[in-house]
Amino acid sequence: MDGEEDIILQTKDLTKRFGGLIAVSEVDFELQRGKVKAIVGDNGAGKSTFIKMLSGALQPTGGEILFKGESVNFDSPRDAKSLGIETVYQDLALIERMSVADNIFLGRESVFSIAGIKFVRKAKMQKDAEAHLKDIGINVESAGEEIMNLSGGQRQSAAVARAVFTDPEVIIMDEPTAALGVKEARKVLDLIGSLSRSGISIILISHTLPYVFEVADRIVTFRSGKKVYETSTDETDESTVVEHMLGAGKTPSSLGLNQEE
Repeated sequence: MDGEEDIILQTKDLTKRFGGLIAVSEVDFELQRGKVKAIVGDNGAGKSTFIKMLSGALQPTGGEILFKGESVNFDSPRDAKSLGIETVYQDLALIERMSVADNIFLGRESVFSIAGIKFVRKAKMQKDAEAHLKDIGINVESAGEEIMNLSGGQRQSAAVARAVFTDPEVIIMDEPTAALGVKEARKVLDLIGSLSRSGISIILISHTLPYVFEVADRIVTFRSGKKVYETSTDETDESTVVEHMLGAGKTPSSLGLNQEE
């Protein structure tokens, strides 16, 4: 593994309880700069709860989160965003009847004032959005296109583009290829690789193990709220990862794993 100076995001004994239920138990985790680390596990293994603590959507019950070596407390997603941690959830949270450009600039619109009245610079936003999309390798015919008219892969790319527009250092992606066909998933995987090469650190949640092995540098396996396995992708295989994911009486199909897509 890389040295401590390369660790951008880290957790120590991170724990989350909901009443008597321990959803995440004492997880140690490290993310290196410019690397892709995948988190895999059964439904209910604690993956979503874990990333929600990293994104500020949930607050830990115990343990700590460190960003660039400093202990941090996130009271809300805004706190995480302010440090450069963006999250793209599976539902994407895009506004269907707004354009790609409007979604990218949502909450930070370019405006000008006349006689104290503010107006949105629609043309500038569209031009800037299209330049941004081109810079990160996303092909959308027009940033003026409404989200509702885009394909699944284009929507996923638009959501990632919105996250990247804030110039983050870490992007958390929750099932970015879910419900996508092979060609559209390929575009998303290529985008993940491009972002990583540009120096952005990525946490990837996915059930599709071939995709995980293609883009991730390391794999972490969760089971029953605990981190039970971690290794580099070139030192393991899908069968070994599945073995660590399996609980008593379960099969790969019952876990919802996609070993082929």
